[in-house]
Amino acid sequence: MSELPNSETPSAPRITIQQYLDATGGASDRSRYVTVTMVAASLFVLVAVFNSMQGWMRRRVQIAEDPTSTYVTSKIGAVPSDPGKRAAYDRRYEALYSGLVGAYVESAFSLRVPVFGFAFDANDLGLFGGMAFVAIMGMMLYCLEREVHNLRLSFSSLAGAELRQFYTLLAMRQVFTIPPTSGTGAPHVLSAVPKLLWLMPLAIHILVTANDYSGQWIYDALKAPRQTLLAWEILFTVLLIPLTVLVCWRLAAVDREWQKCYRRLSSS
Repeated sequence: MSELPNSETPSAPRITIQQYLDATGGASDRSRYVTVTMVAASLFVLVAVFNSMQGWMRRRVQIAEDPTSTYVTSKIGAVPSDPGKRAAYDRRYEALYSGLVGAYVESAFSLRVPVFGFAFDANDLGLFGGMAFVAIMGMMLYCLEREVHNLRLSFSSLAGAELRQFYTLLAMRQVFTIPPTSGTGAPHVLSAVPKLLWLMPLAIHILVTANDYSGQWIYDALKAPRQTLLAWEILFTVLLIPLTVLVCWRLAAVDREWQKCYRRLSSS
């Protein structure tokens, strides 16, 4: 069968603004999901490292060694002067002290990952935390590359009233990106917040590494391979530094795409 003449060839359907919104908005959604994951992971590691230090809990256990201390009596009542009631007081004290020691052991020596449910030793926090941070930063880089590419493609494919409408609708869907608008013009001061958030993994991992480095006596007491663990933690620190710079740079690239399009709309 011969081909149809060019005049009779059906034209391809035109891409609508809604389709551009769905594709470009999906790219920014992926970056937002990874950002939320990073914040949750950072908070978990931060809380876990402070729990492993156990400043407050260890102090509670130490103070509770004295059954007549102010802290103990504030929890289970004053020490009775009647010898017949002292046995009940001693039982309450034993229950309190056992509970404090149990809570200290459970939270200081092992960490349970929420949602997934598995647990690992607190001394492995730097290893697994650094591994998770590197993976999250890598995923964010991929998501940002796609977001920047999709923004460029969408902004360059539209013009005139369509571009203005697309810019306005897409800007309204942004969360961690604050595009310039007629109300702000210049880049909004809050646009720096997402970049600062992505400094958290590196800062927290350095804190974990410093804490492990200062705990020489723990590894000596357990006869654990401290040098191997610290080597891995330092390696993840070295990897996180360029990854952090690249993520912040690509976040700035997203802002630059919005600013270029805004200047294009303002000059038209």
